[in-house]
Amino acid sequence: MVKLKQNKGITLIALVITIIVLLILAGVSISMLTGENGILNQASKASEMTKDAEVRENIIMAYNNAVAKKYTEGSADFTGDMTEELEKTYGEGNVEVTENDGKYTVTINGVGTYEIDENGNISEPIDAKYIPNVSYIVGATENATEDINGQGAINEGEIAYVIVTVNIQEGSISSVTPDAGLTEVSNSDGKYVYSVTKDGEYTITVVSNSGTENEYKKTETITVSGAYKIANMPDSWQPANSSNTNNDWYAYKDASGNIATVNAPKLADGMTAIKYVAGTDTTTYETLTAGSHWANAMTKDGSMWVWI
Repeated sequence: MVKLKQNKGITLIALVITIIVLLILAGVSISMLTGENGILNQASKASEMTKDAEVRENIIMAYNNAVAKKYTEGSADFTGDMTEELEKTYGEGNVEVTENDGKYTVTINGVGTYEIDENGNISEPIDAKYIPNVSYIVGATENATEDINGQGAINEGEIAYVIVTVNIQEGSISSVTPDAGLTEVSNSDGKYVYSVTKDGEYTITVVSNSGTENEYKKTETITVSGAYKIANMPDSWQPANSSNTNNDWYAYKDASGNIATVNAPKLADGMTAIKYVAGTDTTTYETLTAGSHWANAMTKDGSMWVWI
């Protein structure tokens, strides 16, 4: 009797089941490694939390250092002291500290923005896209594009223009509040123009809204040092908003005696619109006769121009 040899092996079904099980195990392993709650993602979050904690600790140390300098050395430059301490870690020019209503906003290039209050409490990192960007130049005219700051002192009766540009990546601008020494001339599309009559430091505070309950403030210090427009302006006159339509520097009556809506007169380069502000003005638009019209302007040398 011949005995047959029995071959040992696995069936095709067993092979398919084995492959399926291996694929499932591989999928589970990849998910554990790279998923939202995976090892790599959790490790990354842990690293970010560690860095955030280090930044917070550095800010608190800088704040405490500034407090110590204020009370032991009589230092009056709190934001400067905080900046100096933080720059030891993050490098010169990479730190900006501003103060508003007792709160200090700390921006560190490449790291983030935080806010710390007078009790040393630090906010969550602030998204920089909601923080207003504020820049300015001091010009000789209200439409100036060249910064002429530092070209001699402003004398009595002279005037400079501060052109402030405000923008934001996301959200909206809720308010722009200047110092009392800055007189608004015009504002349009994020450009705010103010007149100023003497050298000094002024502040402008911009508040933005992220579309939620959160508001963000940015206070910019504006230094005006010797840029002027008009010499020898009489006390009874002051600059006017050249884009307004309230007839304080120009007016027009048609032939029927009605106050007509017309375009503002075009000022020549170097001219500033002016309005009369003292005494009894007998040449207002209300007293004009039919067909009469006028506009007032002044040039840098103090010459007054009247269009009639």
